[in-house]
Amino acid sequence: MPPLYVAFAIPVVFTGLGAALAVNAMMLRLKASAAARWPIASGRVLEGGIATMIEEDEDNSKNASEFSTYDVLYSYVVGGR
Repeated sequence: MPPLYVAFAIPVVFTGLGAALAVNAMMLRLKASAAARWPIASGRVLEGGIATMIEEDEDNSKNASEFSTYDVLYSYVVGGR
């Protein structure tokens, strides 16, 4: 039979976990609210591309790493400028 303090500790632990999750949910709601108020500017993509580079290991040709970079050129107008 476990000691008596374990019976009291389990609800405290779960209450603390629930409080932490509730605070996390409120923080995420604040972030979502701030993101919804962020200003918007319509624009258009002028050019886009993906460059891929494969780098092989000199000691082991079967060991290769692939790196990709993404480039986007866009134009937008904010406040008439």
